[in-house]
Amino acid sequence: MDINIDEQGRLSILSVLTPLRGAQPVMNGTVLSDARAEIVEAGPNRWFVRYTAAELGEGVFGLEIWKEGERLALIYWLQGLPADRPLEAIGLRFAVVENLRQYLCSGYFSWDGSFYVQPEGLADFAADEPRPETGYALTQLLPRAGTGSLVLGFDRPRPFPAHLSLRYTPDANGTNHPNVVGSQRPARSLRIRAAGRLRACRG
Repeated sequence: MDINIDEQGRLSILSVLTPLRGAQPVMNGTVLSDARAEIVEAGPNRWFVRYTAAELGEGVFGLEIWKEGERLALIYWLQGLPADRPLEAIGLRFAVVENLRQYLCSGYFSWDGSFYVQPEGLADFAADEPRPETGYALTQLLPRAGTGSLVLGFDRPRPFPAHLSLRYTPDANGTNHPNVVGSQRPARSLRIRAAGRLRACRG
């Protein structure tokens, strides 16, 4: 597993099984699509990326990536927001998930159950029918081709609920692509700084 950061600062996790491409910051459930990134530091096993966006004002969305063999640790945070700015959740969205066959949808409580979902099957759900798109704490991505899996999970899903959602989004040509969003109600200090942790490893 490796990572790539393009000229716009968009992060991709290059798993040989299910690559995740085009990371974008998420705040209060909204993707900061105008976010511009700057690579602050790049090393053989550690990277720092800083995002700015109109929605953040003078604030900054920071991202730190550690590579540990076949594991990646992603630590992200918001810093410098006005004290009166509402902040309910922060996270990362990967715009494209490649080579995806099924994903694990984990229930919040044990009695909610956990099950695998075939993304193409979501098209059979009615508009007003609950869709199995959102799980908690972790998910497992199973590839169409190849053996093994990619596991995404939060280090500290409690006491702040951590959500992992997979949805299909059309591109400019109308082609649907699966994308995954990891978000978490943040630990905060004076509503100015918030942080979350997400890990990826090959299963």
